[in-house]
Order: sequence, then C-alpha cells, then structure tokens
Amino acid sequence: MTIWTKAEIKEIRDKEVIVKYKGSENRVGADTVVVAAGSEPDRQFLERMQGTVSEIFVVGDCIKPRRVLEAIAEGFKVGVKI
Repeated sequence: MTIWTKAEIKEIRDKEVIVKYKGSENRVGADTVVVAAGSEPDRQFLERMQGTVSEIFVVGDCIKPRRVLEAIAEGFKVGVKI
C-alpha cells in the first residue's frame, strides 16, 4: 500500500492511477484506490467518477464532516458489504 498526502489524482485508469505530487506526475499501479480528502465535503470528485465505475460507496467526510470514528465505522460497513 502506498499513501500519498497532499497529492492530486489526475486520472484513474484500469490498474493505474496518475498522481500529481510535488510538481511531477507519477504513474502508480493499483487495483484499488482509496481517496481521503480533507475535512470539507468536496463532491466534485464523486460527481466526476459517477458513470465511470460500476459502484461508488460514499463514506466519511464526503457525506458531511464528522468524527473520525464515524468515518471508520462507515468504511468498515462498506468493506464488509464488498
């Protein structure tokens, strides 16, 4: 698992993510991508992803800013569901 902080996802492809990090673009092999973005709900990414993937599960601050334990519980419930 690779964790990128303060990075920008440029594109998610089949088995690959293009990430802009510290001024340069990086290609990262991936079969699963988890995005955690700040403490303000930002639905732009969610809206861009709709229709491009078969399923989207919205949890945590994407719904509304709350406590981390609530986001963890929601993520766990989705993980069990998957």
